[in-house]
Amino acid sequence: MAKWESQAAAAQTSMKAEYEKQLAAIHRHQEQAREQLRKVQAASGEAWTDLQRGADEVWAAMRKAFEKASAQFTQGKK
Repeated sequence: MAKWESQAAAAQTSMKAEYEKQLAAIHRHQEQAREQLRKVQAASGEAWTDLQRGADEVWAAMRKAFEKASAQFTQGKK
């Protein structure tokens, strides 16, 4: 994250906006993942299964956001 944040700061204006957009999405997904983790840790029984499913969805979304950001940052460096 720190590497991408430093790249965003140094990017051209048009790329900087896209970097910042991707970083904001990643930060949102991270917070959602943390919240789901807190809920899973506090849950038991059937509630745990439901929360685990939600946590899996959040982690998948965060992974996708990282992959998208990584691809765009890599293209921006060329």
